[in-house]
Amino acid sequence: MDEQAPVNNLKIKTIMKNLLRAALVSTIIMSLTGCGVSRANQKNWTPDYSNKNTHFYNCLRESQGFQSSANISGNYGSAQSGQKTNKEMLSSCMISKGYQLRKTTKNENIITIITLPLSIPLILLGGDRDFY
Repeated sequence: MDEQAPVNNLKIKTIMKNLLRAALVSTIIMSLTGCGVSRANQKNWTPDYSNKNTHFYNCLRESQGFQSSANISGNYGSAQSGQKTNKEMLSSCMISKGYQLRKTTKNENIITIITLPLSIPLILLGGDRDFY
């Protein structure tokens, strides 16, 4: 029995190292796959009119709504609620005021192409990507 204790400790340490590596790799992947042009960022809309901040704020406010959801599975359940932005509505509002979403840069396109194989599984797992 005493000989198994060091073996079990070694297994636990190996598992912990692997989990730490997986968490680090996941963090790097998540940060790299976030490249693109977000509609929900006011800086991504052109041209820079003097009242762009006011227009963006008004469009954002009009495109937001309250959303709630709940799930029950067996003896367990969860619920969440909060404000959700309808990004299509935000885009339509900004376009109607004469703005357009800026184009992606060459570097953003390269990073998107490189990280595409990594981002597809994340999208399928429910990631909310707000990019064109």
